[in-house]
Amino acid sequence: MGLRDVERGLKANPDTAYRLASCSKILTSATLGVLVDEGIISWGDLIKKRLPEFNPSEDPWIGAEGKILDACRHSTGLGNPNTAVNGPQGNIVSSGKDYVHLMNACPTSSEHGQRFRSWCFYSNIAYGLMANLAEAATGSNFVEISKTKVLEPLGLRQTLILQDDYAKNENMETHPALLACMGIASSVNDMLAFCAAVMNRYDEEKGRPSEERKPVPGQLQKNPLRQVAASWDIYWTRPMEDGFENDTAYAMGWYETTMPSGALGLLSYSHRRYLNVKDSVVPYIIGKESPRREVHGHNGITNGATATVYVLPNSHSAVVAFSNAAETAAQILLQALFDMTPKGDLLVPLREEIDRTLNKHVDINREWRKNRDVSVPQFCASEYAGTYIGLGISRMDIEASETSPSGLAVVFGEKIASKYELEPYNVDAFSFLPMDHKEVLARGMIDGDYYTVGILRFMGKSEDARPHPDGGANGKTPVVGLNWQWDQWEKPSFYSKA
Repeated sequence: MGLRDVERGLKANPDTAYRLASCSKILTSATLGVLVDEGIISWGDLIKKRLPEFNPSEDPWIGAEGKILDACRHSTGLGNPNTAVNGPQGNIVSSGKDYVHLMNACPTSSEHGQRFRSWCFYSNIAYGLMANLAEAATGSNFVEISKTKVLEPLGLRQTLILQDDYAKNENMETHPALLACMGIASSVNDMLAFCAAVMNRYDEEKGRPSEERKPVPGQLQKNPLRQVAASWDIYWTRPMEDGFENDTAYAMGWYETTMPSGALGLLSYSHRRYLNVKDSVVPYIIGKESPRREVHGHNGITNGATATVYVLPNSHSAVVAFSNAAETAAQILLQALFDMTPKGDLLVPLREEIDRTLNKHVDINREWRKNRDVSVPQFCASEYAGTYIGLGISRMDIEASETSPSGLAVVFGEKIASKYELEPYNVDAFSFLPMDHKEVLARGMIDGDYYTVGILRFMGKSEDARPHPDGGANGKTPVVGLNWQWDQWEKPSFYSKA
């Protein structure tokens, strides 16, 4: 269903390029594997070796001990401030060259303590460091490295690194970290060719007979991929209480499990929206009575596109699905491909997923309204206006607005197109959160799945001090900054008023 070009009426086909989102990580991992094989880097290299400025302030051990493998398998513990990088209206609101400084200011702990090598904490932002590191190690840019090491040798002509979409300013300065973790697009045919190359290299590295290796469609020359076995072996376990307890882990840009497993779709909307895996995922596990099968893959999710890529090396099989229900499509294909039993109706959990997603926005609105109190008098808008800096290099500008209900608007990262009016929310707090779900999608607000993501709380000189309209005259407290809780599971970040 659907058209790849609405104006010309062209239908989608197996060569149509779709956004991979987080499935970009498996291509980045492949690029790193070639660099490791060439001796340019090592999986065990300290990140600091190539990026001396890397030194997360909340946990010095990450800077001192953090390795490439930690970033690739999500064990650095660094937070994931997607919203501070991917601003409204698809605007990239931070600089690629300052990315390491953003990482240094990221939170590294939760109520359970410091996260470094304590558990797998998924972070797009931390994985993106691999692009900066590859550039520092080679002296080339990430786009050229990926093209020359992987994409061109494999003949992946419809695999596109979305440089124009991940640019900061009029000079089109690319953001390599975002390209590496979520900024690649590809077609079904290209990704099937890539998966074949991955499995062929894995077979070769494991010493399997050459007659068991299949030809790679569209491959122009010798298989360039390297270190596939190593990238699957260096992992962080992800236990899954699903009644099967088959091994599940996040490796170097891939997650892996053994079917039957509730971990299938671990990074998709199908899994992400569940609160209780045991009660909600388990009823829909495919192939409960079928033989065990090793699976390596990834999911990608972003507003408007989802992606799923699975390889099953022991049977030399692959499944690729790009659509707005990619994980469901992939599992339908897996169930049919291997004639799994018992047969399940996978449209049932898909309908539940849709309802759950829409209800999530209803819940966000409910929380937003419950905590709103506009009866509290607000101060003069001019006292809040100014530039605020947080997370090292993240910038917000609070400006006067004649059309805004509060008289204020916010601009992220000096990108005028990201400007949104603020409405009064609570004492010294203003909101830019969309109330309509279609508006959330139209704004492209990644990770806008908790009401505090849209709330800015202004602060006085102490944590509990209110700002005062006279700017501090007569001993009263001026506005000194704002707090922004950009993720439900992280503490708020303080943005200091410049």
